[in-house]
Amino acid sequence: MLSSCSYIVIVKDPLSAKEHLTLGYTYEKQKDYKDALYQYKLAIKKDKNYDLAYFNLGNVFFEQKEYKKAIKYYKKAIEINPKNTDAMNNLALAYLKIGDKAKAKTFILKAIKQNPNNKNYQNTLKKIEKQD
Repeated sequence: MLSSCSYIVIVKDPLSAKEHLTLGYTYEKQKDYKDALYQYKLAIKKDKNYDLAYFNLGNVFFEQKEYKKAIKYYKKAIEINPKNTDAMNNLALAYLKIGDKAKAKTFILKAIKQNPNNKNYQNTLKKIEKQD
């Protein structure tokens, strides 16, 4: 006989880190940040070295104007993958939001050095330089 429980217990999470990331991204695009954060954290639980999960966590916190938390996760994404120039770009933007133009410029120049033809990075540099 079934009890009147309204939940199920999952003994082993069947989703991969990438699947949690995709699900989190879907929630993020719907502006369901709570569920997006949850999925990204599950992705990290599955793979502690998944730089894209940290990057996406940073993006959610950035969208919520929690720039210091965004910075923490962008830095972790870069620590794991020093070639993650999108994380460098977003880190620069987060530093700009908290008023640290020097760090913002440092990180955007690192991104541009690795990917000199990226128009988004060039635009970020222009934003930083406008602040001077």
